[in-house]
Amino acid sequence: MPKYTVADGHKKHDGKKYAPGDQLETTPEVAARLRLVPVEDAPPKEPPKRFSVDEQVAAISKCETVEEVKEFFKGEERVTVKDAAKAKIKELTAAMKAAEKK
Repeated sequence: MPKYTVADGHKKHDGKKYAPGDQLETTPEVAARLRLVPVEDAPPKEPPKRFSVDEQVAAISKCETVEEVKEFFKGEERVTVKDAAKAKIKELTAAMKAAEKK
């Protein structure tokens, strides 16, 4: 069976929970339903399997777009990381609005 990577959010399959960056072997049909990415096509900026809070916050602070922040933020349950992502989104949104005014 082909290997796939969880690219966004947490997924449940066969009684197991998978986090972003986790890999699993499954059928293409299941992969499509769970929105998994084939291993060879996996995005390079996805967060590692088990980022610590500090590592996750540092990664969020380096994001350059709201979409990148949202990728790191998907499925996140830790309050500190959620707060860092919300603050970064607010910062990026304000910067975009300021750039539009120029």
